[in-house]
Amino acid sequence: TTSLQGYAGLDICNMVKAACEQDFTIAENCAIWVRDNTSDDNTEIVARLKDIDWSKVDAVTIFAGTNDYNNGRNLGTPDSYDVNNTLGAINYIIQTLLTTYKKVKLYWFTPIVRWVADSLEERTDENWSDNRVTAEGKTLPDYVAAILDLVKTKHIPVCDMYWTLGWNQYNFSNYFNDNDGTHPRKGNDVLAGKIFGFINSNKTF
Repeated sequence: TTSLQGYAGLDICNMVKAACEQDFTIAENCAIWVRDNTSDDNTEIVARLKDIDWSKVDAVTIFAGTNDYNNGRNLGTPDSYDVNNTLGAINYIIQTLLTTYKKVKLYWFTPIVRWVADSLEERTDENWSDNRVTAEGKTLPDYVAAILDLVKTKHIPVCDMYWTLGWNQYNFSNYFNDNDGTHPRKGNDVLAGKIFGFINSNKTF
């Protein structure tokens, strides 16, 4: 759909490409379209990214993968550089970013637990991310395991956020709103602490 095409220009691969080529034309146009047609305004984020002086950047964090799983994107293979699958996109991001900005330190974070549902009524065991499978037959833990394995082969510090955060079906409501099974609106401080701790313990800059 046109909406998905608009968001595609704002995905991580395209934002890395824009930052490395210093050409934000596609990102700016997509952000404007998304703002004007979906009431989701990302124009300030794009402007901030465009304004970054990369000579002063020490580290970049990547926290991604749940949308690939939720949208049924194929996992792909570890040797792929096809940005239309998850592992190919990871290879592309790492290679593109670190060959352009060689002094940047990259820190990777896996997806977290989730329900593939928004309403409380839909939050059944079959819709929990441990169990819900994509058309390819993959659960979110399958994506997490593949991400951990691939990123490690690139000698990039990678943090397992899925199994070590301590979030589960029993305490889920402490960190998520009742109408959103994806975004931990009430758990951002916990995420921030986990991310800071991981970076600090692996800091080389």
